[in-house]
Amino acid sequence: FQAEDGIRDQPRSRGLGDVYKRQINDIKKNIRIDENRIYLTGLSMGGRGSFIVASQYPDIFASIIALSPHHTPYSYVSLINKVKNLPILISHGNVDTTSSYDIAEEMYEGLQRLGSSVVFKPRLGIGHWGWESFYSNKENIDWLLSWKKKS
Repeated sequence: FQAEDGIRDQPRSRGLGDVYKRQINDIKKNIRIDENRIYLTGLSMGGRGSFIVASQYPDIFASIIALSPHHTPYSYVSLINKVKNLPILISHGNVDTTSSYDIAEEMYEGLQRLGSSVVFKPRLGIGHWGWESFYSNKENIDWLLSWKKKS
């Protein structure tokens, strides 16, 4: 990937957030968007990635959804203070044996203690699957799109 700014991606030396920030800036140049309504979501490793990217660029996003965020190679709970001002919806299956339900719940409880706008939607009887039904649920998408970046 080579961005318009001439910088070539070097995965070993650039952070994931840098790549996304450049992509967002490229979109802003080419498509008229409401910059107060940029949303971030991901599932599994992308759920953890949502916390990572949002922690690096918290001023870009209006809200985030993290589905079954994966807990390794390190826990995303350490990023709590960097994302605490973002509206966050976390959803996780309670029988997931791939990503830790307990760590997702820990993140939720920590964000609650900090007074964050956070929602936790446990998915009972669901393992490391079920994302299509989550994203197909109008209530979840309406929640995401209801937020506008704080000025």
